Amino acid sequence: PLGSVVSKVAVKYTPPPPNWSMMGGLPVPEKKEEFYFKFWYDTDKGRFEEPLSEYLDWNSADGCCPACVRRAEADRMLVPTLDEKHVTLTYKHVTYTAGDYVY
Repeated sequence: PLGSVVSKVAVKYTPPPPNWSMMGGLPVPEKKEEFYFKFWYDTDKGRFEEPLSEYLDWNSADGCCPACVRRAEADRMLVPTLDEKHVTLTYKHVTYTAGDYVY
């Protein structure tokens, strides 16, 4: 729960060295108020991967975090958009025109 939050910490991206796969088991220096990450876990693929560039280039002054932007895009995708000029309807990144069939 939110009441369990003790303090805010800094989290920064530290790119892995080129030979990271050969360096397993090396000790990691610890700092009390700072954490780092090198990879993120992709649950769909079941593996650690390099983070997406949208997470690395994020500036908190913009007002929206990358997760919020992706969520807003996913919500927009679920709303059909009508283009009256070209007489098309776009839904979930698929454009439909008069005479198209939807199963």
